[in-house]
This record gives sequence, structure tokens and C-alpha cells, in this order.
Amino acid sequence: MNITQPLHKALRECPDALAIVDGERRQNWRQLVSRIGSLAGGLQSLGMQHGDRVGMLARNSDNYVEYLYGVIWGGGVVNPVNIRWSAREIAYSLDDSDTRILLIDDIFLELLPAIREHSVALETIVFVGPGTAPEGAIDFEQLISTSAEVPDANRHGDDLAAILYTG
Repeated sequence: MNITQPLHKALRECPDALAIVDGERRQNWRQLVSRIGSLAGGLQSLGMQHGDRVGMLARNSDNYVEYLYGVIWGGGVVNPVNIRWSAREIAYSLDDSDTRILLIDDIFLELLPAIREHSVALETIVFVGPGTAPEGAIDFEQLISTSAEVPDANRHGDDLAAILYTG
């Protein structure tokens, strides 16, 4: 059994059924799995390799579901960042786990300069928010829309899937 097995099952059995709702945004299983595969491909194009850590500093949303599965689908390890931490604490967790890619939404952009200042591991920022991505960041929607879907890495068994820091 692999971690993404529920996605494959839903895609096979009910591809057009509603999978996720976030406000006015709705996706069926076919759309969700396609976006996950494209996000995985986009993350790989940014340098994510098997076992690499990818963080996300954002509110709960449908994009968070895509992040969680997209990283795993592409062979990476999710590192959800605690939204209550200071920039120094966030930078520490990124460095401690060797997280090089960070997805961040508009609410937490004000922390980004200090996170960058204190983190040596962080290399790539993906903006997961409305509007235009800030300078030096990659737009999440553009990354998905311009990236080819990649096959599922089929993470399972003893594969590391997530690093979950506690407070």
C-alpha cells in the first residue's frame, strides 16, 4: 500500500465526484489528482529530488491538500510549518530539516525577509496566494499550469513522508 493509494482509488472509482471544496473553488477527483501530478512535476523542476523536504507556511486551504499530496507524489517529504512560530523558529526548523523549498501564502509574506535572513537551507519560494507573486518567488498556479504531470513516486513502507515539528 502506498501513501497516495486513496487518490488512485478515487480517480479509478469516481473521477467526476466532488473531491474538495474551498469557498467558491471546487475540484473533482480527476482535477485534483491532475493538479497534484503537475505540482509534483513543478517541484521536481525546481530541484526537488527523492527525500527532499518541502515546507508550507500557509492557512488551511485546498492548496494545502495539493501541497501535502503533491510533495509525496513527487517523492519529497512534507514539512508543514507551524503558523504560530516566529521567523527565527521557522528558519530553525527549515535548517534543522534541510527544507530548501518553501510554499508561503500572502498572510505570512511579512515574515519572509526575516526567515530568509536566518535560514541557510532555504533556496526557493513558491507563492501560494492571490495576486502577483512577490519578487524572487514563483507563482503556485503558474507552476502547476506550466508543469507536466509526473508519475506517482509510490511512497510506501519505510519511506519518510513528513517531518512534523511539535510546539
